[in-house]
Amino acid sequence: MRNKRRVFLSIQHRNSLSVGENRQRLGYAAYHWGILICPKRSKASSCYFFDVSDGVLLEDSPNRVNLNPEFNWLFREKQISVPTTSARLLGMVMIGKVMIGKVPNEVTWEQIRGLLAAVQVPKNNAVPEQNCVS
Repeated sequence: MRNKRRVFLSIQHRNSLSVGENRQRLGYAAYHWGILICPKRSKASSCYFFDVSDGVLLEDSPNRVNLNPEFNWLFREKQISVPTTSARLLGMVMIGKVMIGKVPNEVTWEQIRGLLAAVQVPKNNAVPEQNCVS
């Protein structure tokens, strides 16, 4: 079985939250973390990016209404083309990725999606604070 999908931790820069005092205050949360899965030899749109976010979720219409006004944590997934370091994933610049495993070819995208979607998302106002790293 060649060309197994590789599983990466993806690290994205969060603009001003990733530098200076914010970097020290937030620690690992100064960066946005996600899971990137790509075949070893990727083709156009053969990769998937998964993460959680408590940010704005804009309606796909001319009105651009925020569909997440309570800023709840949401599981997200996106099919993407082959990413490179400094590529933009969901609007953020990817500054690094670390391979953490491989997925056998017989495991379907639906199975992967189901497994990741079953992980509990962070909770607002939790103590200690929860985020995309926790």
